[in-house]
Amino acid sequence: MSKINPKHEMVICVDMKEEIVCIYSPSMLHHLKDNHDLFANGAFKSCPRQFHQIYTIITISNGQYLPTSFFLLPESSTGTYKGMFQLFHSIYHQTTGLTLDGKSLHRDFEKASHTAE
Repeated sequence: MSKINPKHEMVICVDMKEEIVCIYSPSMLHHLKDNHDLFANGAFKSCPRQFHQIYTIITISNGQYLPTSFFLLPESSTGTYKGMFQLFHSIYHQTTGLTLDGKSLHRDFEKASHTAE
């Protein structure tokens, strides 16, 4: 675990089997408890060379967009997205004790991410 500042620690989680890296803030994940909508977006050009894509999950709190987690992905296949969403569900449950049931996930236009969950 590495700390960015005293208020917002960042945790790095690696799924070795799926080759997915997740960087998240437990305090930011807690903002999801009060919000129904999650937004997800992938970017390719701003991703580190060792990975294919960086994928961000965002929520809105008090009118501000808050990134809750970042995923570094090895490819943009349905299987990779499925592994990423499973990892996100697991991290959210371990951090908050809650599930994402009843939340709406609004995704970008990439078809593989829509068929992954």
